[in-house]
Amino acid sequence: MSRGSLTEGPEAFAQSVAESPGSVDIVIPVYNAVRDLARCVDSVLAHTSGAYTLVVKNQAAFESRYGGGLPIAGEYTGVTGGTFSDSGEDVDLVGLLNEPLIHFHYSDGWYPITDGGGYTLVVRNPAGSQTPLPQDGSNPLSDSNAWRPSNILNGGRGVADPGINPEAVVINEVMSNSTAAGGDWIELKNQTNASMDISGWFLSNSSLDLKKYQIPANTIIQPNGYIVFYSQSSFGNAANPGVSTPFDLDEVNGTDVYLTNNNGSGDVAGYREHSDFGASAPDVSFGRYIKSTLSTDRTDFTQMVTPTPGANNSAPMVGPVVISEINYNPTAGGSAFVELENITDFPVQLCDPANPNNTW
Repeated sequence: MSRGSLTEGPEAFAQSVAESPGSVDIVIPVYNAVRDLARCVDSVLAHTSGAYTLVVKNQAAFESRYGGGLPIAGEYTGVTGGTFSDSGEDVDLVGLLNEPLIHFHYSDGWYPITDGGGYTLVVRNPAGSQTPLPQDGSNPLSDSNAWRPSNILNGGRGVADPGINPEAVVINEVMSNSTAAGGDWIELKNQTNASMDISGWFLSNSSLDLKKYQIPANTIIQPNGYIVFYSQSSFGNAANPGVSTPFDLDEVNGTDVYLTNNNGSGDVAGYREHSDFGASAPDVSFGRYIKSTLSTDRTDFTQMVTPTPGANNSAPMVGPVVISEINYNPTAGGSAFVELENITDFPVQLCDPANPNNTW
């Protein structure tokens, strides 16, 4: 069938590429089920294996921004302006006889950098199933796991966009309040079965400056392996190679950690991993914990029982105090409440013993 990219705005486009051998002639009217928006290609397209075709909102605006000579089949139009919704919507690909070929629903919540950040949605596996089913759990393209952000800013218009699937390399564990000489640390994990070369990638604690620390050349994470970056020998010392802006991990207010790949020209590209966490007691790490098999909101970044730099994470910390009951809608005359339970065999002070006025 086809694979593609989606973008928004005046120069928006949908891109497909033929995967079957030989030549297949098709006409592509695309209907928006949410707003009854017709997007139509007027010409008959000859798709050959590996060839890309662009269907754009405004060809003049598109070529003005990206240049001419691109394989544009035509424009899509509609009574509401022919714009892909910024908040996500249904998209249908139908054939000459109005028969359904492909249906899917995309969401702006899948990847933040594709929602106004300049990156497109790209199908991860173009040879995978793409069905005309209505939106439901079995529709492969209606799942965020079927897509990834483009590696190239503004997408691969008429060309391939080779990239890295999300969660290939993750921020696996972080120490923000270390008492050791090496200081705070950031652990990355390669979750694939192949070596990952992260030379030239970037680490940062700010979304406004993702290039604070550039990972050295010849940095390779072995399959399913780990690598740990210590503050004193890497990101926290201005004298270290690769440091443009030294940064620390705030143990008092909490912090963010960003991992970004390199576009080959020294700038950031479309692979992003982000973790954030709160205040930390001395030598307590925060780590990645898989809590669900759902495609979204399936991991937490939480306190760990034991720091394990360079190895599998320990179990997440639970307690010593937990929320055990809540009354959020009491009957007439009743009172709302939250109940806390100490799950240990020892008393727990709900304040800082050295500063009793600093209560929980």
